[in-house]
Amino acid sequence: MKNNNINNTNNNTNNNVKFHFRGPERYYAVAGRQLDEATNDGTDNYLTPQSSPLKVTIITLLVITILAFIIITPVARGTFVYKAHKLNNDYTPAVYDDAGIINDDEALTKTLEEYYDLTGICPVVYTVDESTWKTTHTELKNYTLWKYHNNFKDEAHHVIVFSAKQVSSEKTTYKYAGILGKDTVYTITFPTTLIFNGKISSGINKGLSVDEILNSAFEFAMKDANSRINPTTKDKIINGFVELLPLIIVSTAFIIIYIVVIKKYIKERNAWKEDAIRNDSRLA
Repeated sequence: MKNNNINNTNNNTNNNVKFHFRGPERYYAVAGRQLDEATNDGTDNYLTPQSSPLKVTIITLLVITILAFIIITPVARGTFVYKAHKLNNDYTPAVYDDAGIINDDEALTKTLEEYYDLTGICPVVYTVDESTWKTTHTELKNYTLWKYHNNFKDEAHHVIVFSAKQVSSEKTTYKYAGILGKDTVYTITFPTTLIFNGKISSGINKGLSVDEILNSAFEFAMKDANSRINPTTKDKIINGFVELLPLIIVSTAFIIIYIVVIKKYIKERNAWKEDAIRNDSRLA
């Protein structure tokens, strides 16, 4: 009775919609509607529709696209919106050597003034004993941020703090932290910041004096800033590549993810079709 009912149903449906047996269950392979075991009352009892590989893939690609938009947008904004130029303000670079670890603060101040004249970014250097900030802050970076907000209300300063700790009569160890105002992004790129900080860390590890460390770091920063504010043709090409590099890396990562998802879909779709053909052949 039930078999006749199913055969009649099959004959009245589109030829592209086929049903076949898989163990004790019956389902329409193309439509994705699955039938439970035949009941004795002549009716069809449908189970929850099977998830199509295409449906799952579309949802996955949609989620990846949203994530790509969220991540790539700020990266692209930093690449195409922020163009290097000198900031227009009236500030004074300064050195506050409370720890007494700078040999020639006048020479260092001159270097900071040259950097300011070129970029409009105002560097201010503080040196403190480690005990000074450890009594109120757990991290030197937090103390540096406090120094920035406590002394400046703008976003055009570069505040640097060197922390000194006397470990013996002949040895002093240093720690460093720096905070950049938001407006400095127009001149100082993320790669520039990494190299600048790297030069300071390298100088500390080599045992150089604070003067040597900061002069070296700011000499690099001035050369880099000049290549962005007053670029030659060669500078434009190099800077363009460096600025596009983060966007290229992020975009490439998402392209690879898209390819993996699509390949997975093709594999599952082919397996799904082969499974339907294999089961249909059992009815022949």
